[in-house]
Amino acid sequence: MLPVRGWHPALHAALAALIEKHAGAGAAAVFDFDDTLILGDLGDQTFRTQLDELTFGLTPEEFAAHLPVEPNGVTHLAPEFGGARIADVSADLAAAYAAKEKSAAELRAKLALFFHALPATEGLGKAFAYPWTNQLYAGLAREELRALARKAWDRAVDEPLGSFEVESPADVASKAGVQRARLSTGLRAIPELTDLLRALRAADFSVFILTASMEDIVAEIAADPNGPFALPRENILGMRLVTEGGRYTRTLDTRDGYAVTFGTGKTQVIRNVIGRAPVLVFGDSDTDLDMLTAFAETEVRVLIDRGQTKGPVAAFRERCAGNRDGHYLQGRNQRDGTLNPSVVSDGPDE
Repeated sequence: MLPVRGWHPALHAALAALIEKHAGAGAAAVFDFDDTLILGDLGDQTFRTQLDELTFGLTPEEFAAHLPVEPNGVTHLAPEFGGARIADVSADLAAAYAAKEKSAAELRAKLALFFHALPATEGLGKAFAYPWTNQLYAGLAREELRALARKAWDRAVDEPLGSFEVESPADVASKAGVQRARLSTGLRAIPELTDLLRALRAADFSVFILTASMEDIVAEIAADPNGPFALPRENILGMRLVTEGGRYTRTLDTRDGYAVTFGTGKTQVIRNVIGRAPVLVFGDSDTDLDMLTAFAETEVRVLIDRGQTKGPVAAFRERCAGNRDGHYLQGRNQRDGTLNPSVVSDGPDE
């Protein structure tokens, strides 16, 4: 039985009915991970831990080759992130990485700037930024990335939810000058969602996570049998990099019908890897919109409400706000990660 807790009443009733209807049938349920099953983004926290520990596997030459100069013909970052020339930031990063122990503050601040500014830059967006960011793990062994993810999770679940600013040093000669960025803090497992995963698995549903973060990052936590999610490792699907000699390359793995797990790529992975339409889909953003809408067989579609009033997901949010006809909008307390029965989420979305 699914505890009521903070579920919207109409959604709780729909989930209970869905579980009863499909119990024992092995029906598929698909969940995004970051900011859906958890409050916060494990990919962000793993990147923050990588910056803190300077855990990189690329040679200086490989790192410099990975840096964007004029991607897709775009020359400058989004104005709201300072509008710096991309080639200048990349030049500074190449120099800082070559001497990263001495230039750690420069490297951290300007990589953090790219991490947040590239997705918001017109002409680039998440479709460019998400693969680019995950490719920064190239050169690492799978065990090294798993260790970063574990450190990130263990730290973030115990720290306050919020953010802090990083700034590049003013006394370092650079092309882009002083740049600033914010990094988030804190992660929370959402108790209502962990309740739901247990209820689904007890009813013999096949539960999958489909994430735009690196698969091995999310699997380290979500497939932990002693953790809050305890899903089968093979049911964790996300961004993959081809490995050679036991280490990640910068090549995205799209072999055998796999795809970059972003937007329409998530739907492709459902079709080609999961192999059947899900009866239940949970997501929180425009990166989940395609899988939320692609399958006529999906009976319950849930958008975690983060106040999305812009972008492609905004219209879908309006569709879900009525909490009927298989479309549901679930509020969340942004201060502690519990769900909110109200449609409108409570607190700032950091």
